[in-house]
Amino acid sequence: MEQAQSTNSTEQRRRLLKGALGASTVMGMGYSSAALASFQCITSTTPYPSSGPGFKKSINTTSNWAWLKLQVFSTNKSNSTNSWKAVKIPNGTDPTVANGDAGTSVYFFDNLATTPLLYAAGSRSLPSGIKVSSAESGNYVYVIVYFKVDGSIAGFFPTYTPITGSDYPAQGSCLTSLNPNLVQTNIFYGG
Repeated sequence: MEQAQSTNSTEQRRRLLKGALGASTVMGMGYSSAALASFQCITSTTPYPSSGPGFKKSINTTSNWAWLKLQVFSTNKSNSTNSWKAVKIPNGTDPTVANGDAGTSVYFFDNLATTPLLYAAGSRSLPSGIKVSSAESGNYVYVIVYFKVDGSIAGFFPTYTPITGSDYPAQGSCLTSLNPNLVQTNIFYGG
């Protein structure tokens, strides 16, 4: 009787191990479990681009999207019908260069608009001769941050065009587990 019980226990352990090994092979789909987890986490946040603008004058706490905080600069073109402002957005993946002159592109927006659009310097939609003036103390706006599936920064709206199936906005809860060493300079979370 003991012999039969021992053989039965051995058989159960063998089946359990075989099932566990088989499940890890199927679940991994050729990716490491960390890569698969990061892909699942980042891609689960993809609805943002189609449900909201990539540029906002303010963010709230109703959600946890990653945004790049930008200093607002005054311009030489403001009157009673338009209040043109400027921002300096990084061209690459480094959030620490935001608001500076090196490694950024200048974009303008009408601050009186409820949902303003960003216009690249030289756009025909801008007033002739518009120029950036001084930084406005305490005045900030936000652009969405795009991430690779490993949690690293891919770029920023609108200086970066995301690659479908590769680059996504992400929520802070996802990023803290994927990339705990992410440079958080100028990055804020909200909706």
